[in-house]
Amino acid sequence: MTARIGDMVTAEAEALKLKRRISPEKHRYFSIDMARPSHVYWLRDDEIGDRVGLVTSYPPVVQLTKPQNFVEFSSFGTAHGIAITPKSDDVEIRVGFQEVVISRGGGLHLSDKENFVKRSAVE
Repeated sequence: MTARIGDMVTAEAEALKLKRRISPEKHRYFSIDMARPSHVYWLRDDEIGDRVGLVTSYPPVVQLTKPQNFVEFSSFGTAHGIAITPKSDDVEIRVGFQEVVISRGGGLHLSDKENFVKRSAVE
């Protein structure tokens, strides 16, 4: 999928990283540190029903450098900002102070990173 909005980005970009988090209520979510997030915009493909959540940002240029797939959403590599395609209807994207949060009501289904590393090392 390619979405082009605006002119080409020519500045050096800062790579954004999805970070696994657990809330005090034990709900799992992702956060992305972003110095100056702006808004979340939702685009819908009416023919097949897909939605894409776009998070815009003020300069400096920030980007997700590679696509990633998870149980409830996929992220795309971007030239600037964040692009997420939810696979569940209740996936939320929230812009906070210097961060973006990707979650859902009862938390995302994420593997326990420590157990994943331990299992990978044994196999």
